[in-house]
Amino acid sequence: MVFRGRVLGSVRVRAWVLLGGFVMLAITGCRAGDAQENPPPKRALTAPPPKDGAARPPTSPPRPDAEMAARVGSQRAVVSRLGPVGPASPGLFTRRSYARPHGLTPPDERLQNANFKTGEKNEWRLVRAVVFASGTTAEWTVDAPAGATLALEVAAAGPAEGNVPLEWLVDGAVVASSVVVIGGDQVTPWRVPPITLAAGTRRLALRSPAVAGARIALLDPVVTAPAPVPADNVLLVVVDALRADALGRVAAARKRAALFPTFARLGNEGVEFTQSFSVGNQTRLSTYAFLSGQWPRFGRFHSVQWDLEPEDKARYFAARPPLLGRLLAEAGARTATFGNDAFLFNHQSIGLDAAFDAVTDFRHSTSDTPWMTDAAIHWLEQHSGERFFLMVNYNAPHKPYEPPPEDRAAIDGGLGPEWAALDPDYLGEIHYTDRHLARLVEALDRLDLGKRTTVIVTSDHGEIFDERHKCYSPTYDRYCYRSHGVTLFDEELHVPLIVRQPGRFAPRAVDLPVSHVDLAPTVLALMGVAPDPLHLGRDLGPLLDGQTLPEVPIRSESRRSVALRYKGLKYVWHDPSLVINYRSDTLWDPSAGNEELYRLTTDPDETQTRALVEPSVTASMRDTLYRQDARHDRLRGQSARWVLEAGEAVGGQLTSLGRILDVEPSPGCRASADRGTLSLALAGGCTVRFATSPGDAGIWLEGLTIGTRPVTLADVGAGPLAIRLLESFRVETAGVRARFRAPDEASPPAERPAVWLRRVDTEVYAATPAAASSTPPADAEVRAMMQGWGYQ
Repeated sequence: MVFRGRVLGSVRVRAWVLLGGFVMLAITGCRAGDAQENPPPKRALTAPPPKDGAARPPTSPPRPDAEMAARVGSQRAVVSRLGPVGPASPGLFTRRSYARPHGLTPPDERLQNANFKTGEKNEWRLVRAVVFASGTTAEWTVDAPAGATLALEVAAAGPAEGNVPLEWLVDGAVVASSVVVIGGDQVTPWRVPPITLAAGTRRLALRSPAVAGARIALLDPVVTAPAPVPADNVLLVVVDALRADALGRVAAARKRAALFPTFARLGNEGVEFTQSFSVGNQTRLSTYAFLSGQWPRFGRFHSVQWDLEPEDKARYFAARPPLLGRLLAEAGARTATFGNDAFLFNHQSIGLDAAFDAVTDFRHSTSDTPWMTDAAIHWLEQHSGERFFLMVNYNAPHKPYEPPPEDRAAIDGGLGPEWAALDPDYLGEIHYTDRHLARLVEALDRLDLGKRTTVIVTSDHGEIFDERHKCYSPTYDRYCYRSHGVTLFDEELHVPLIVRQPGRFAPRAVDLPVSHVDLAPTVLALMGVAPDPLHLGRDLGPLLDGQTLPEVPIRSESRRSVALRYKGLKYVWHDPSLVINYRSDTLWDPSAGNEELYRLTTDPDETQTRALVEPSVTASMRDTLYRQDARHDRLRGQSARWVLEAGEAVGGQLTSLGRILDVEPSPGCRASADRGTLSLALAGGCTVRFATSPGDAGIWLEGLTIGTRPVTLADVGAGPLAIRLLESFRVETAGVRARFRAPDEASPPAERPAVWLRRVDTEVYAATPAAASSTPPADAEVRAMMQGWGYQ
């Protein structure tokens, strides 16, 4: 049976029987000329020794040798990626599934992903892969430019240990051969030295004899060639929960002595943005904001829940623009990330695809820091001659604060009273990260990448340590002290941002407020790629070059709140459903309204909200937020128009995470809106039309009454079919938040619901009970880890 695939880049794909698989193998380099007229000699390849009960392959791939490095040249770019064809295969090697909706192929040719554990470090790798059964031949037709090479890793798996011979062919002639070693449950990928391709149309093939149950996987197979236009690389280092006032000039302004030499070196050699703010107060909100160039609401990765339902992911994967990793991959860059973060990876219900070619995911609260550093350095050694975008996401100093004893001891002597506000163990974890970040920076210099790579250091959010901000939220059942994710104080939002590239950017401090939403267009510009028109941030290149930019409002979000900073003022809007209880009566009181206002010039620590005492200033900042929403709704072509029908007498309020406007009740019916609240007094048969801004804002219905009793889930119909809700009163723009009530869980509903809410500009997606029941729970391992980090 022959399968044909469409062109991926400049690669045309053809294969016989492509199925799911695993992998383990080693090959040396070979050179392919025009095999039809001048067949190259067949060369033996260095491979792991055959299974004989004694010899085992090494635990890590061999380093590139000098001949390979010389062949790579000064800089190479990916010109095409070998793609899969044939029927879809099951997940590889593990119960953790890893779909790639943000991959480079359309859904009918979605790339497979090898997902496997390596070594003893609890290290999981998620890699785009071409997977097929042994005994089949895979073929690709490649339009190779001058200097092209095929580069990849390869691995194998099967029901039993054994060997599978492989042969590489170019234009019908065998140019390389090896033996794939099947190692049982343990998977060891081997890096294949580049196979050089002569310019022109080349026919590549890989064939093997049939071995019962064995599967072969080519990991991230790409064709590279000398880059037509040189461009710098980017290394993005994200340090989880790192506050801005622990580092650099921000710490110096608080008269805090420098404790972290690597961070200090990068700050002294680079451009330090002293007023940099995260888009979100949690990892998922923040990280996907700077990978997408979107605020969470507009990027459609916003969720008030911790776990993500299928409709959450459907909205996210349908969103535009593409993620940063995909845009850079399309521009010829290798993309990879190393980290320990359940929110970044799509192998359980709380994760999302981050659109990197390769993800290496560690699972340890302390040892992950050196492990991911080692893995990132090894990746740089393998890809030093290629254009790349690499993200390293350090977990420390996220809770729990458990620094190694030597790192805690290293800072104890420097902790004067000016450091009293911050936990010493938290600072010890920063020192621990600093020590291993030094190795990563040294590797750049050793590989001659320092002057060709822009290093960006930032954090996804901060941490609450000010006792005046102590609080408890019954909405989240969570305390906010020595944690994050509840409030929008600067303690959670003010993060470091350092951009360093010797010889390109002169060291300086920039005091203009900037946002994480600016990172995507900035990274694209640094690598010579045009930003997407839908990016909501701006390229910070002028500031890096010593020029100026005007101040713009800086927006940050939590799951139920939005903050706006502008010209020394900070405004915070909360969804009416949110409750946060503070010790101090000078902070926000939900019973007195759902807004906060701080004058940062006179109250930089945000200890006294002025929302009630300065209503005109509060209204002005609120209007600024609304204009921002409306402007970006227009940019994205978003709108949301709703219809609510009352089957019985309905009163009370419904609320929105956005603004409710353009309210149009039917004659004789009463309805009015005050920002995010719609007040109703409807007789049976009344209809109310209204709009929401932003267009993705959801609707909460739990504030309604039918007569004198509160509305229940059985009273509410949602979507075009008026299906009853099951678990929540929340209705999303693109779907119903709650799973729908299964037929066997309730008596048959009445013909007409008491309250019927539906979208009228686009059809509301209805999650069926079957779809809901198929949602996998978060892995027990991940659940335990997240609870250890302070998540409920």
